[in-house]
Amino acid sequence: MNRGTRLTTLLVSGAAVLLLILALCLSQLPFGSTYAVEADPSALSGAAAPEEGPAAEGEEPQDPGEPQGPGEPEEPSEPQDPEEPQDPGEPQDPGEPQDPGEPQEPEEPEAPQGPRGLTSENGSLVYYQDDGTLFTGGYKAVETDGKTSYYWFRPDGTAFTGGYLSGAVGGATKYFYFQEDGTAFTGGYKAFSLNGKRVYFFFQEDGTAFTGGYKTFSQGGKQYYFFFQQNGTAFTGGYKEIKIDGKLYYFYFLANGQGYNTGYKTVMRDGKKYYYFFGSDGRAVTEGIRSVSLGSRTAYFLLQENGTAFTGGYRAVPSGSGNDYYYFLSNGQAFTTGYKTVQLNGKTQYYYFQKDGKAYTGGLKSVSFGTQSYYYFFQSTGQALTSDFRAVDGTEYYFQENGRAARNTFASVGGSPAYFDENYARKADGWFCVGDGYYYAGADGVLLTDTVKEGYRLDSSGKCPTKYRVIQYVSEITKPSMTDQQKIDALYDWILDSKMTYIRSYEHVSSSWVWEDGWADDMAASLMDRQGGNCYRYASFFGFAVHEATGLPVTVYHGMTPGMSVPLTYHGWTVVKQDGVWYSYDPELQKFSDFTRDLCRKRVYSQSYGTLYFEGVGTNLF
Repeated sequence: MNRGTRLTTLLVSGAAVLLLILALCLSQLPFGSTYAVEADPSALSGAAAPEEGPAAEGEEPQDPGEPQGPGEPEEPSEPQDPEEPQDPGEPQDPGEPQDPGEPQEPEEPEAPQGPRGLTSENGSLVYYQDDGTLFTGGYKAVETDGKTSYYWFRPDGTAFTGGYLSGAVGGATKYFYFQEDGTAFTGGYKAFSLNGKRVYFFFQEDGTAFTGGYKTFSQGGKQYYFFFQQNGTAFTGGYKEIKIDGKLYYFYFLANGQGYNTGYKTVMRDGKKYYYFFGSDGRAVTEGIRSVSLGSRTAYFLLQENGTAFTGGYRAVPSGSGNDYYYFLSNGQAFTTGYKTVQLNGKTQYYYFQKDGKAYTGGLKSVSFGTQSYYYFFQSTGQALTSDFRAVDGTEYYFQENGRAARNTFASVGGSPAYFDENYARKADGWFCVGDGYYYAGADGVLLTDTVKEGYRLDSSGKCPTKYRVIQYVSEITKPSMTDQQKIDALYDWILDSKMTYIRSYEHVSSSWVWEDGWADDMAASLMDRQGGNCYRYASFFGFAVHEATGLPVTVYHGMTPGMSVPLTYHGWTVVKQDGVWYSYDPELQKFSDFTRDLCRKRVYSQSYGTLYFEGVGTNLF
């Protein structure tokens, strides 16, 4: 080989080496910007307050907001060009070289690979798979620097960054919220507007919305309770029944999705009001008494197994070894303002409910009704004692059918009428005055009714108006300081001087009336009503008046006396027993005839023929 041939061979070999070095450098150059996206779900604290609901009904949990992107990755520095090889100059002729044989062809360098993984292209995130193709299949978990973030790649390969999205994952519809950096929100609770409506979700660690129903979570040291539906949205429709671990619970979810957990609440269901008490865990309390502050007062409720407050009236509530007794109104609140009548098993009962709603069970208690007060005796069951006697601190009371201790009133005792005075004592054995009438109580305290006593007629209630009226005349005509005779004379003279007239009537035509009990009462009442009458009326009135003024025995007679134009005529007169002797008095005969005073006033009484009175039939007024 000559010198020219050798030089050519050396130049070709050098060029091959330079091409190989250049190929290796070019294979290290980047083909697009790649960066690691690191999801940074912030803590839930620090977001804006909810739009709905007062503070008393729970604050909306804070939205952690959009996470900050990791920023653009640094561009790799430009690779350095390889140094030009040194020109060896003219080679020295080493002499005849050995024939190296055919030169070896240099190996072809590997073609550079395209981008892989998460890449930014034209302002959008894309994901290149290992085979270099774009991922367009929707939901994708991407691990970067040991942390997994979740994306949704559209059919054009770009990552979705527009907020809420629903899509199929593994054959099931899932719900997401993709942030501006394309990562799915995984920070838990999130509120946002969707189609003009405020909605509430809970996004899990894999970015999918929780759709499993009831969920509780903590934020800012406060516990929240929600019910997330199958579409991921929080239930905001109010009352809801939820089974948890096989047991049924009752909740009320507010317009912001939060479970109400601050106590008493009125709930409308099917057009009807119900009353609940929701505990701090959002669940309706289902047993026992609960107190609720309503303004300046405290209300008490009895919660039932279905969570609703009892509204059915009287109820015995177990307490310790016994019971407490309440009355619950139609609004669920216990009656706390005192006396109340209650219908139990068709019978009226009487109670006194205290400020804590419990019925008073301590025995004797004064209960006020306006300006009046009455004693009741409330037993251990809370019911007032009725129709029975009970001694308390040395005083025996009779508690009437209405529960009140009888005082200054008539009452039925064992079906018989009775009267109790201002000291709660039962009247017995004698006359007594109530209002404009007199009554007579026997030794057993039972009032006489529908009968005649001492000439007076008592009606069906036991009242005798005539006795009351006679005593009014006596008190005006006589004085307590007078002797019995002075009182008799004062009454006698009053009749003579009065303007009472003689009114003829003919009861004597049929004398059967004189045998009837109470005829003297009828005659005396007639005289007072008409301010006049015949001899029977005057005799009866005078007889009652003398007896009331003096207490002496008096008899009123119906018989015969010498008339003005005939030997004998029917007549009525009065006799009084004084110092063991019966004396006759006849003021009517003196007032309306020619008979003198000595014949008509205080004559020893006799009924023999030829005397003033004959064949008389008497009615005792004592």
